[in-house]
Amino acid sequence: MRTCTQKCREHDHLEISVEYAASSALSPSLHWFLGWIESEVAGGRRFLPEQTVQVGWSVLEIRQRTDGTLGFFEPDFRSMPVKFVDSVSNTLLHLFLQKSVAESLGVLDELALPSLRDSAIICTEFGSTEGFVMSRVAPKAADSGWFFGCDSAAHDHQSPDGLRRVSLYEAATPHEDRTIPFLGLPPDTFVGFSGAVPYFSRGETELAIRPGSYLHKKYVERVG
Repeated sequence: MRTCTQKCREHDHLEISVEYAASSALSPSLHWFLGWIESEVAGGRRFLPEQTVQVGWSVLEIRQRTDGTLGFFEPDFRSMPVKFVDSVSNTLLHLFLQKSVAESLGVLDELALPSLRDSAIICTEFGSTEGFVMSRVAPKAADSGWFFGCDSAAHDHQSPDGLRRVSLYEAATPHEDRTIPFLGLPPDTFVGFSGAVPYFSRGETELAIRPGSYLHKKYVERVG
């Protein structure tokens, strides 16, 4: 489906049209997104073809449409190198999930969204085991601070030979539904996937999943 901004022309700016999947879950995010665009334009910002703009952790590419509007294109979150497609659905879904995860763990006010262009460190066995771990140190410049590793006790995550630095996009997308929702968690956070319910901690303290929250419904209630 396609929808379009309505107020950009008031500021001598082309309207912006976006493609999205028909889903009631996306409606609030889509409404916010269109309002954000119009607010940015009203404040003097100019969106131009061939520019990119970051929304959440995603990066959107701006293209001129044949109907006279501008279109926002998002990564397909599968291809490497990045392939842009005519949609904003995953971008908005990821942002919704990242906020929901942070709210579930009581750290929404510390949400720290990186860019998919930032770097991350992965262990060379990441993706080869059923379980895996994620941990984050303080971001620095273009370093997201994220580490992704396997959960094999036999693999040494302290050895440089078993690690490599890649873009966050390359690190996260192979396990999209299990990693991307957690990318906005703040520094000093640990996430462990080794059972039916992920384990979360901040420093030395376990982070409890709030009852009734997104994570509680996704993991805890299904087990219970």
